[in-house]
Amino acid sequence: NGKNLNKAVRDYVPSSLHYHHTLNNIKIGLSDIIGKEKIKSELAKVIASFKKKTLAKRLGLKRHNLLVFEGPCGTGKTFVVKALAGELKCPLISISAKDFMDSGPKRALSSMISYAKRFENSIIFLDEAEKIIGRHSMDEDAMYDGILNETFDGVNSATNAIIIFAVNNMGKFGLGFSDRFLSIRFELPNIKERREFCHNMLNKAQKMADMPLDYDEIARATEGKSFRDLEKMCNYALS
Repeated sequence: NGKNLNKAVRDYVPSSLHYHHTLNNIKIGLSDIIGKEKIKSELAKVIASFKKKTLAKRLGLKRHNLLVFEGPCGTGKTFVVKALAGELKCPLISISAKDFMDSGPKRALSSMISYAKRFENSIIFLDEAEKIIGRHSMDEDAMYDGILNETFDGVNSATNAIIIFAVNNMGKFGLGFSDRFLSIRFELPNIKERREFCHNMLNKAQKMADMPLDYDEIARATEGKSFRDLEKMCNYALS
C-alpha cells in the first residue's frame, strides 16, 4: 500500500552505500543535546544556511559545508552529528576510517566529495579522521595541501551536502585543512551537563526513579568523566 511504499522510500539505501552505515528518518534533534549552548548556536547557523541558501547569502551567512568536530573521545561528537541530521531531516552517511586504511588519504577525501555531490541533501560523516588524513598520513606538507586543494576547493558551491570530520586533536592537521573547515570544539561535560545526563539515564529505570538519588553529588563525583564514561557507569548501576 501507499504507506509501506513511503516508508520504503524513506528507508532506501543506495547500493553504493551498502559498505557504510546509513541512517534515515533520525528522530532526535538539537533539543535533545544536553548543554553545549555554544555548539548549538554554531549549528543553528549551519542549519539556516542549509535550509535557506538565498536567505543565508542575503544575511551574509557563510555556507558551512565542511565541519570539523574536535575534542576528546566520548564528548558527544557522534551524537551531535546524529542530532544535526535529525534536525535537518536528512540521511546520515557514516563512514569508518578503517574502510580507507589501505587506500590512503587521497582516496578517502575523493570518495567523500563524490558522495557529497551525488547525495545532495545529506550529511557525510567520517569519524577518527586523523587516522587516515592527518599530517602523519602525508609525506610532505606540500603534498598535504595539494590534495586538499584538489579535493575541497569549490565544495561550498558544488553541493548542499554537509561533510563532517570528527577528530580528537586538530594539531595533527595543517593550516591548509583548518582554513577550509568550520571547527567546533567539544569539551568534557561540565557539572550541569553531567547532572542532567545521569538524571536522564537513571530516572528512566523504575528501580532508580523511586530511589532518593543525590544527582548533585553524582555530578560532583564524576568530574573529568566523558559522556561515554557516564553512560557506562549508569548502565552498570542499572544492571
